[in-house]
Amino acid sequence: MTRCIGLASVSVLLYLLLSPAVQAQTVTNVRARQLADRTVEVLYDLTGAAAEGAWVTVAFSADGGTTYPIVPVASTLSGSLGVGVASGTNRRIVWNAAASLPAGSHGTNYTAAVTATNPGAGGQEVTVTLAGGVPLTMVRIPAGTFQMGSPATERGRYTNEVLHQVTLTSDYYMGKYGVTQGQWQAVMGTAMSTACGSYGIGASYPVYCVSWNDIRGAGGFIERLNAYLSSTEQAGAGKFRLPTEAERERAARGETQSRFWFGDALECDDWDNSVGCASADPYFWWGGNSGWTSHPVGMKQVNPYGLFDMLGNVAEWCEDWYGDYISSPQVNPTGPSTGTYRVRRGNGYSGYFHYSRSSQRNGQKPEMAFSVTGFRLCRSL
Repeated sequence: MTRCIGLASVSVLLYLLLSPAVQAQTVTNVRARQLADRTVEVLYDLTGAAAEGAWVTVAFSADGGTTYPIVPVASTLSGSLGVGVASGTNRRIVWNAAASLPAGSHGTNYTAAVTATNPGAGGQEVTVTLAGGVPLTMVRIPAGTFQMGSPATERGRYTNEVLHQVTLTSDYYMGKYGVTQGQWQAVMGTAMSTACGSYGIGASYPVYCVSWNDIRGAGGFIERLNAYLSSTEQAGAGKFRLPTEAERERAARGETQSRFWFGDALECDDWDNSVGCASADPYFWWGGNSGWTSHPVGMKQVNPYGLFDMLGNVAEWCEDWYGDYISSPQVNPTGPSTGTYRVRRGNGYSGYFHYSRSSQRNGQKPEMAFSVTGFRLCRSL
């Protein structure tokens, strides 16, 4: 049931032995062939995709399928992958392998795996319009139960990530992107402060140098946003707010339990910010690939729930006070009632690689503003 095909190019000889697909929904009949232009065509059949389509990824192994560390960057892939892929036969992905692999790569143990994941009942988008015609898009995240935190065996974990069950009983909306500098100016009427430095400036860059109080305090961003949307009859069923820590982790995971939503990336160095990591580069910004500056939102690949930059670019404020987890199962947790620090989630552009794990958590004083911290909006249904 397997096929061996060859890919030949200058200084590159690659043999792909296609194994049965790694299944999430139902991916079957994976096969491939070399095209005349020396790219690799991967075909597969998909059944069971949700109404809004499945999230499809492809990865490659050089050890016969023991590990799948070769995750091509988006620029080398085209076809039926990413979000919104519908069920059907002969779904097609084209990979420019010669542009992905080092010159001289060769072997007969390369395997390909196609993975499809349904984003549950979520995925729908709603957009409101801010002053000046600036759009703000939210993505629906489904209610459900997940494991929050990390297992004791997870590499790079911290003891404040105690694994426990969390149930969120209602769908909610999460910002498709972190709030941008353009959106900040549309709501606040002034440009983002650069008192803590300039690390990427422009309307499509994420906002930073903002404290929790700037966002949630009297006269802050959220108060002004809700007032504007109400005055223009765009408020909808729920007012905009910051996400709880649990809401943000569920959205970041996209119904995965690996270190990152795209896998564990154990081949990447958790502590050396002087080097990047090719298998993780398509997914997020961190100290090893960012040049120690922020980047316009949405430049990396989208996660299973249709969200961008959940793992890295700038870290993001949450609503909760920071504190220890309760290890017993929780329903709609909102964190401690008081505290000194507010929760910050996600990684900044200068952080170490393992700070981008889905379970990574930290605290920051609500009156403090830093060049690596921004925020993302949430809204109840």
